[in-house]
Amino acid sequence: MRYLGQEEAIKIDEELFNEYQFSVDQLMEMAGISVATAIHRIYGPTYSKKKVVIVAGPGNNGGDGIVAARHLKLFGFTDVTLLHARKPTKDLFVRLTHQAELNDVVVAYDPQILT
Repeated sequence: MRYLGQEEAIKIDEELFNEYQFSVDQLMEMAGISVATAIHRIYGPTYSKKKVVIVAGPGNNGGDGIVAARHLKLFGFTDVTLLHARKPTKDLFVRLTHQAELNDVVVAYDPQILT
């Protein structure tokens, strides 16, 4: 397996945005479902009843995490919590969080919920 360095990742992002004209929303959906699919393939039915916590920061990786939480719930993980590092203010993150809540993902802003 080969991993991308930072410069390669930046070039790929630039190509996806500029040449292929993907939107941030589209890339977050693809990243989030990819993460959820990988988790499902590795842990699947064995862990689907255990608590899954996704911690989402305010950046685009946090958006990927919000999408991943929603898809994990759709893939049958029964106890999915999305813990925001801080309350989202970006419209995109607010909408993604709303979608997660509509799919019964528990959304929290305080880590005390995990205890």
